[in-house]
Amino acid sequence: MNDIQAKLDYADAIADWFLEIGEENSQQGDFEEALKCIHIAATILCKQNRNLCSPRLENNLSHIAGRLVEQTNLNTNFKSNGSSKQACLHVMDEALPAGGLTAMALRWIENDKTKRIHNIALLSQESSLPDEVLQICRGTGGDVYIADHNETFISQAAWLKQLANDLASFVILHISVADVVCGVAFGTKGGPPVLLVNHAAHIFWTGTSITDLVLNCRGSNYEREWTEVHRGLKSATIPIPLIEIAPNVSKETFSAEQKRHNKSTLGIPQDSIVILTVGASYKYLPLEGLDFLATCENILEQVPEAFLLAAGVQPDSRWNSTSKGMESRIKALGTVSQSDLALIHSVADVYIEGFPIGSTTALLEAGLKGIPVVLAPIQCPPPYASDGVALDTTLQRPKTIEEYKNAIITLCKKPGERKRQGE
Repeated sequence: MNDIQAKLDYADAIADWFLEIGEENSQQGDFEEALKCIHIAATILCKQNRNLCSPRLENNLSHIAGRLVEQTNLNTNFKSNGSSKQACLHVMDEALPAGGLTAMALRWIENDKTKRIHNIALLSQESSLPDEVLQICRGTGGDVYIADHNETFISQAAWLKQLANDLASFVILHISVADVVCGVAFGTKGGPPVLLVNHAAHIFWTGTSITDLVLNCRGSNYEREWTEVHRGLKSATIPIPLIEIAPNVSKETFSAEQKRHNKSTLGIPQDSIVILTVGASYKYLPLEGLDFLATCENILEQVPEAFLLAAGVQPDSRWNSTSKGMESRIKALGTVSQSDLALIHSVADVYIEGFPIGSTTALLEAGLKGIPVVLAPIQCPPPYASDGVALDTTLQRPKTIEEYKNAIITLCKKPGERKRQGE
């Protein structure tokens, strides 16, 4: 424990050192260098899971925001469409064809029955913009605005501030935990209210100085406690309903012939049982007796007709070696789009939450399709495993790894139980 504390203290000291350099640059008027240092400090702080916010860092961002207003003559380049409707500006780093933040923002927009206009601002879009993002925004009368990701932090902040002042009744942040652009763009009084989506409630994030209301989307008591007690901010829970996003495909819309075709495409025998898990590779890394891949290997040994599909997992040497030993019945599929995931859902018989870190949105999406789901075992407590209003009174968390395995094996062997739990 002393070693851990020493490492955390060391990380804090490095972050403080970068903040000090940032303050010196800021006093000398070199705000871009100051923001680079603040960004490094924030990146260090968000990786150590100790403090949930930094008043010193926020003060630095507020100071730069004030100087930006003094030194910048903001010219209006963004013209609203003249509508009297309220307009939301969703701020994101990047809109991706796969990933929870993009899916959440699109579901938010599609679920808004008040007919507000929805715009999206993208701060660091490097990949091609998914078609459905532009389609959904323009369907509300809004649009997508993309910053030059090669521009400086200061230039991006000025661009975003101007965009928000011209177009937005509300600003909704779906941003990186180490963001410094929004802290400068919205760090002075005035402008539209700022709401921050609490997608990383359990770790450090920037933005406490600019946020009028924190939005908890899981409905977890932990989210509220961490935000209100440890960050001192107001929060509210607004679960985003999991409607289908384009293309509108559900498990039930596939014919038997299409499902057979989808299995063939994935290289899976027609009489197989398909176990699905979804998450980024790092979420499955072994940790102190919690070895997801070894657990699944044991499950497949007991259910010889079962295959494991791992969407989002990049096939490294360990996954490839384990799959080879199981006659290729473990398939790490890498990053998949929403449309490809819909096809994978169509053949899935059981969804299992990965560990030591789960993926709440992916688990709920599977449940939406009528696929029975198994939560991660209790050794992986929330927020690393899923919880919240959709799950707490619906699913029981396995008390041990053995119970987790048995629940999956039972679902694999009993189609009636799969149907009952899926419903």
